[in-house]
Amino acid sequence: MSRLTQSPAPAVQPGSIHRRISALLLTTLVAGMPFTLLAADPPPPAKDGTVRVLLKPAREAALASPMDGQIVEMSLEEGDRFRVGDALAVFDCRSRQADLKQADAVLESRMKTYETNSKLGAYKSIGEVEVATAAAEARRAEAEVEGMRVKVDRCRISAPFAGRVVKRRTNAFEYVKEGQPLMDVLDDARLRLQTYVPSKWMSWLKQGVPFKVTIDETGKGYQAVVTSLGARVDPASQTVEVWGELQGEVGELLAGMSGSAVFDPSAAPTPAAPMLRR
Repeated sequence: MSRLTQSPAPAVQPGSIHRRISALLLTTLVAGMPFTLLAADPPPPAKDGTVRVLLKPAREAALASPMDGQIVEMSLEEGDRFRVGDALAVFDCRSRQADLKQADAVLESRMKTYETNSKLGAYKSIGEVEVATAAAEARRAEAEVEGMRVKVDRCRISAPFAGRVVKRRTNAFEYVKEGQPLMDVLDDARLRLQTYVPSKWMSWLKQGVPFKVTIDETGKGYQAVVTSLGARVDPASQTVEVWGELQGEVGELLAGMSGSAVFDPSAAPTPAAPMLRR
C-alpha cells in the first residue's frame, strides 16, 4: 500500500495573527459606526486663509396670523420695502371693535356703581361688603376692556423693523386661521457674514480682526471685521462658526449671496506682553 504523503502546514509568520485580529476589529468597528458619521461632509479645508462665506440678514421673521379672520389689506409685494411700524396686513375688525365698545360701556356702568357705593359707604348707608364688591366688579370690567383692546390691536400687523418682503404666503380678502403663515420679511440694512474656519485658527482669530471678502455675484471685494466666534467646535470637521460684518456702503448686496473670505493671521492684534514685577 502506498502511503499518503501529507504536506506540512504552512509556517505562521510572527505577528501575522495580531495583524489579522487588528484588521478584523477595525472592520467590525467601521461597520458598526453610525452612517451619519461616515457620510459626513465637512466644509472644504481652508487654503491660504481662504474660506467660503454667506451673507445673512441681521434680522428676519416669518409672520403668522394672530387671529381668525379676513384680510382686508395687504398691499406690499415681494421685494417691496417698508418702514418700522408700517401696516403689513390689516384684518376685518368690525366685530372686535363692537365688542370693545360694549366692554367700555360695561366699565363705565361699573365705575359709576362703585363711585355711588363709595359715597354711601362713607355715610354708613351700606356695608363694606357692597363697596368691596362694586370695586371688584369695576376692576373686572377694566380687565375685560384691556383684553378687548389687545384683540383689536391684533387686527393690524405692524412691521417690527424696517426691511423688505421676502415672500407673501397669502393675499388680501382671504380668510385665514390663527397661526397661518402670512409673509416672510427681513432686515437688509445690515448684512452679516457667516463662515466656518479651522478651529486651530482660534489661537489668533478674535473679535475685531479685519478680513477681506469677494462676493461671487458682484465680483467685487469688500472689507469686513470679525464680530463674534461660535460657542463650540464641530468635532467632525474641526471647524468653528465665525460671524463678521461688512464695512462701508454695501447697498448692492443681498442676503443669500456668497463668496470667499481671506483671513490674514498677521492682521490679528498682537497680545500685550505681561508686565514684570520688580
